[in-house]
Amino acid sequence: MRRWSIVLLGAMSLVVARGPAAAQQPEIRISRTTTMAYLPLMVIEHEKLLEKHAAQAGIPNLKVSIHTFTGPSAQFDALFSGNVDVVAVGSTALITLWARTKGTANEVKGISALASMPIALSTRNPNVKSIRDFTDSDRIAVPSVNVSFQAMLLQMAAAKEWGADNYKKLDPLTVGLGQMDAVAAMAQPNHEVNSDFATPPFLYIEKEMPGVTPILTMREILGEKGTIGTAATTTRFREGKPELYKVLLAALKEAMEIIASDKGRAVDGYIGATGDRKTTREMLLRIANDPDVEFTMTPRAMQNYADFMFKTGTIKRRPEKWSELFFSETGELNGS
Repeated sequence: MRRWSIVLLGAMSLVVARGPAAAQQPEIRISRTTTMAYLPLMVIEHEKLLEKHAAQAGIPNLKVSIHTFTGPSAQFDALFSGNVDVVAVGSTALITLWARTKGTANEVKGISALASMPIALSTRNPNVKSIRDFTDSDRIAVPSVNVSFQAMLLQMAAAKEWGADNYKKLDPLTVGLGQMDAVAAMAQPNHEVNSDFATPPFLYIEKEMPGVTPILTMREILGEKGTIGTAATTTRFREGKPELYKVLLAALKEAMEIIASDKGRAVDGYIGATGDRKTTREMLLRIANDPDVEFTMTPRAMQNYADFMFKTGTIKRRPEKWSELFFSETGELNGS
């Protein structure tokens, strides 16, 4: 009996020594879509920057899980169910999450801005020189009627042109189309959709179409560059796993430095992370080098978006300052 007791005690000591280490392997789970607005996260994934900075911080064998989604709703569900730690969402989606969760157990804030990229309203109708020239016979493609980022920009443009009460003036002309379908429609002279509010790379494809002309840009609507991609998480994750949160910030900073200094390396990261072989490398490099494209952790135009969303009733809570939407590390930056 004494011999078996010694054996049992030895086995238990191995369980104590090994079991928790195996069971508690540190992990960070990130969700994103495949658009170029989330390039910094793709560079992080391709170059294993999270693993690198975790090791430097004394966290060995960090497990990094990347989940790809096609839209924000599934990412929200995954975040609130505890299946992911970090989500990559559009700026207006972040504002919506913040407004709905502030002060709750599921409070969400932005970790960082990711990208400011050009968005333009283009048309193949030669009679349309500005949004004032649209008639009932025109149709404008947006990803989702009323609720998409482009639909909101069109409303902001209408409010600027005709007054705040007329922000929905162009809504009857909008048609919900995925961006690839919208590009295909713009290429067909007889298609009812003759205008499109496009983001990269689709914006660049349409620029090369004969007879298609941009008439309004996001920057003209906002008066500044606007953030379109952000990374966000819950207060619970940031406070519960502060070491991993710091690792993520360090990885984001290095990814931004890589993109700024070596566009070819950054594009390789995009291709490696997404497996995209349809968009040419030349096109991706054009996008990355466009002077209106900015990959930065500093938020742009977030207060502008939030104010408009509050005025139109999209959100019920308005931040007094844009920095309320982000955790302190980013809130201290010179954003807007």
